[in-house]
Amino acid sequence: MRRRPLSSADYQEIDLADEEPGATSVVDLMSVLEGSIDRADGT
Repeated sequence: MRRRPLSSADYQEIDLADEEPGATSVVDLMSVLEGSIDRADGT
């Protein structure tokens, strides 16, 4: 995991990843995190 603040170049990489089908993107990671949170709440 990166510990340094995100730079504009990092945001550009994130934007490109979101536009590429099948690419690991922040949206994909967030959906995975939300899914694990939902499972934790369901117990």
